[in-house]
Amino acid sequence: MLINNTIKKSKLVLFFMTILLLLIFCNLNSIFHALIGLPNIGSPIILICTILIFFLLPIQQDYFGKKFLLLITFLVIFMVYGLLALIINLPHHAFLHVEAEAAIREIVTTIIILLATYVFSIWCIRYNSEAFLWDIVFYLFFFTLLLGILSPYIGLDDRLLVENKNKYRAYGLFVNPNENGLQANLTIILAYFLFLTKRLPLLPFLGIAALCFYVAFISFSKTAMLTIGIGFIIFLIYLVINLSNLGKKLSGSVLTLFVIMVLSVYIVTIYFSSNSLKGLHNTQVERLSEITQLVLERKFNRETTTHRSDLLKNGIEKIREQPLGGYGLGTFSVGGMVHSRHGVHNMYLKILGEAGIVVFMFFAFILCYYVFVGFQLFSVPQGFLFLSFLLVFSIFSFTSHNVFGLKFLMGFLGILLATIDEVRNPSFINQFKLVTVKRFKD
Repeated sequence: MLINNTIKKSKLVLFFMTILLLLIFCNLNSIFHALIGLPNIGSPIILICTILIFFLLPIQQDYFGKKFLLLITFLVIFMVYGLLALIINLPHHAFLHVEAEAAIREIVTTIIILLATYVFSIWCIRYNSEAFLWDIVFYLFFFTLLLGILSPYIGLDDRLLVENKNKYRAYGLFVNPNENGLQANLTIILAYFLFLTKRLPLLPFLGIAALCFYVAFISFSKTAMLTIGIGFIIFLIYLVINLSNLGKKLSGSVLTLFVIMVLSVYIVTIYFSSNSLKGLHNTQVERLSEITQLVLERKFNRETTTHRSDLLKNGIEKIREQPLGGYGLGTFSVGGMVHSRHGVHNMYLKILGEAGIVVFMFFAFILCYYVFVGFQLFSVPQGFLFLSFLLVFSIFSFTSHNVFGLKFLMGFLGILLATIDEVRNPSFINQFKLVTVKRFKD
């Protein structure tokens, strides 16, 4: 009877978590809004699923690791300090409360999503398998990527409700082309991870990687294009460094990958040199020209950064006036002090400007600590996945003030922290390393 009850609970947990992950990773909120006209219908479902998951799972005292607790502590401190700063500044800046409610809701939602994905992941890793968990995540991300590519051909693209939509940039299933590019970056680092663990053969890997590059570039998000290029170079360097540990079969796949990559670069270069940029709209040509100037000529100005350099200057000026305590939650977002329409477009400046230098230093410490942990696990695929995620997160945080409000990004982070937190001590690391390397061997 006890075993049957456990099996039933496990099935219910998987059912509710599947719904939750579909809502988070596939952006079903926007799709439901477009198809049936009901905004935010997924939000109460996310909350209900989270409550049921906590009720059904046998949560133990040792579930919550240090890396996860650090992040949750930061979010709570950021919210509390931000609210205190807002109350202090209200007499001087009466308009500052405009975005506070949305900022509080965003942080609370983020904490809920992190808790749900983290706790489920710990349970899944301990009682099922890590491979099963990451396979689910990969398939959901790939499904979202594929559906986003197909959306113009199945009539979904026109029905997604996006204000001031630029038809020359691909939005996928998201309300912002930058989010579409971010989703492509997360999908490709999952493909890297599955390739390294020999769960994704070379040909499917190449196809998926090509699709990810395609989505990043048709989004014409300069951040997405830069990030996916840097990430791919780092992936190739990682393969070279760890070539001796990959085993004969995977080493052969790596060498084939290098040959295909060189041929692809050659063909693309020949194509663009002969066809130039004919067929592209002026908006697309401008964005490609801007990213070329940014990378090759190192021109960092309002044209190459789409006004973000101006927002950066404005944000820094405001912070200099009040660096210690900050101005309060929401004050550096849209409708705040930096720019009423765009906000500061920089997560680092948002934390510094809204909660002050102490909270910002705590956030910087967490990021540095995460990087240190990633390099400790550099020789295993999980370490590479963690460092790749931190690269994507850090770059996008430099060009967006809304990274903690992106549900699919926070859900990914919750699952990733659970995976890393399970690597607890040196003996476990060594065992983990041996098992992983053994999988590579023929």
